[in-house]
Amino acid sequence: MEKPFGIEALQDRLVSNPASFVVVLSGPAGAGKTTIRQGLLECDNTLRVCVTTTTRAKRLNEVDGVDYHFVSEDAFRAGLKQGCFFEWAEVYGFLYGATFEAIAHALGQGGVVLLVADVQGAATWKRLLGKRCVSVFVLPPSVKVLEQRLGGRKTEAGGVLMRRLENARSELAKAVEFDYLVVNRELDRAISDVQELIRVERRRPWRMPDLLDEFGRRDVP
Repeated sequence: MEKPFGIEALQDRLVSNPASFVVVLSGPAGAGKTTIRQGLLECDNTLRVCVTTTTRAKRLNEVDGVDYHFVSEDAFRAGLKQGCFFEWAEVYGFLYGATFEAIAHALGQGGVVLLVADVQGAATWKRLLGKRCVSVFVLPPSVKVLEQRLGGRKTEAGGVLMRRLENARSELAKAVEFDYLVVNRELDRAISDVQELIRVERRRPWRMPDLLDEFGRRDVP
């Protein structure tokens, strides 16, 4: 089966829309990535979402097609064989990934695409999109607070919770590889910090060729 939308077409779409870029929120489970994303979407209606796909069970407060596309492992692996995924990873025994179709839909709306990915996924986005991808690592206030947050979750089975705790420290070691760090001590402040870095990224010269054109120069990289 032919891919509905490939990396070359994705890059071509970005060339035709220089102001469009992807912001990836990553970090250990319990850091607050998804909550920050939701707060950003409520504050800024110009932000777009790429809804990713997962094989994990849907939580009570989640909506299929809004938070994730929830599918069976068989369906996910069939999509892999068909070349439908831009990136994917196995995390804590579950499969997560973003399809070309989902990315095309998000970018087709224009503006900034906001998404949440695990550390592996964030690295793939950065590698494939380069400066069109802005990576943000969300840190908890401390390891102790992270453990308390994960321990307070009622949505994780015991074995899954232990794996998340074990992997959190190794994920924290990857923070230095990201473009920005945001510490989620207070949710409102963390949301404001991400809003500010998005404002800064929108002012990059290569994202503003029309403005440069007014001064007779368009030779931006």
